[in-house]
Amino acid sequence: LVDAMRNLLGRSMRLAGVEQEAMVMIIEAFAEELCQNREVAARFGQAVWTDKERPASVTTLEHAVFLIAYQAVLLNTSLHNPDARGRQHTTREDFAAQCRSSVGIQPD
Repeated sequence: LVDAMRNLLGRSMRLAGVEQEAMVMIIEAFAEELCQNREVAARFGQAVWTDKERPASVTTLEHAVFLIAYQAVLLNTSLHNPDARGRQHTTREDFAAQCRSSVGIQPD
């Protein structure tokens, strides 16, 4: 996942100034294409949660990859966007809370 994102976003394109709707469409297409690769799907399949563990809102492997990729883009933007200078960067705890929230898991 990391290598594929690096290839797509680091070498092929920049998302600076891209509207959120367009970014979502790009990441959805990325997740769909990545999951069509049998080797990638097999590796992710080994790490998939059981039905009991998996949040109900995460229904497919493509959706799970989309959520991971989307959160990674948001984190990268927070850490490296020049417009964000002077603002506090996302902490590990904030990032973890955002990821949990994106799948509907509320803090205890």
